[in-house]
Amino acid sequence: MKKTICILLALAGLLFAQQGGRGLAAMDRSRTGAAEPKLPLSRVNLNTINSGQKNHFKVYYQAKQLKLKKQFSKEKGFEPLYGPFFKYVQLLQPTAEKAAKEAAYKVMELKQANAREQQLVPVQKRAEMYASLVKLCKEAQKAYKEKHPNQLNSLMEQYKNLESLLVAEGASMPKRDWISPVEAELLIREYTARKNAKN
Repeated sequence: MKKTICILLALAGLLFAQQGGRGLAAMDRSRTGAAEPKLPLSRVNLNTINSGQKNHFKVYYQAKQLKLKKQFSKEKGFEPLYGPFFKYVQLLQPTAEKAAKEAAYKVMELKQANAREQQLVPVQKRAEMYASLVKLCKEAQKAYKEKHPNQLNSLMEQYKNLESLLVAEGASMPKRDWISPVEAELLIREYTARKNAKN
């Protein structure tokens, strides 16, 4: 079982390395309107999640089965469960910092030009969201290094909410090759229902 989980994590990491750079570039392109907004993961299912997310789902599913048998090791399961999220925020942080800096500069320019409130408010809103994204990336990396699973679970959900807000503002967020515990539970229910329907 340990070997299987390690293989799944390695596959997820490889896929992230191959696709993460393109996702980060898309985030930059979104500020110029060159990329289409992507739907949050909460709107998809087992048929539409990408290969990296499927690998992460398998890790969650195996972890749940081990928990039911009281064989799950928190220490051994930590990296497979949270490693994909950690790698994601590591790659995301530099682009998020760049976006936050550019948005803050735009806010300053508008204030100096005595821009109308209807021009200033949307830019301020986006600047605040990018600043929150940078903070989240830093907190997630710290929580991972200090091995705080509960905090990481919370940060995953916070990221999903922030992702939805940024997408609503026209940003195209990097594709996620990970799923949150809440998403995993929903997908496990879907998977279980399919299995039961076949029996």
